[in-house]
Amino acid sequence: QLKHVQKYVEKIGVQNLPYQILPYIGNRAYPDVSSLSAEIFGVHDEQGLSTYGTSASAPCIAGMAALINSARLAIGKRVVGMFNAVLYDLYERNESAFRDQ
Repeated sequence: QLKHVQKYVEKIGVQNLPYQILPYIGNRAYPDVSSLSAEIFGVHDEQGLSTYGTSASAPCIAGMAALINSARLAIGKRVVGMFNAVLYDLYERNESAFRDQ
């Protein structure tokens, strides 16, 4: 991840980063992936509820990963494995695929 973070910072310039991220420049950039994180419907103790934040988005991403792996296994392929590495590789090959146009 480090080379991608460094490339990103070089591309946009450290002066354009939110001030909250500056202490973390030498560390990890996070989140690795994200999804909707507001008004996500869930069930707890058989009751429907709306939830927010990483408690909502992390299970969404995990569910998508599980569905992708299940589909691959169903057609005789191996599971993806380390999703972050795959995503970074895809980004490096086609940056525009990760942006809403």
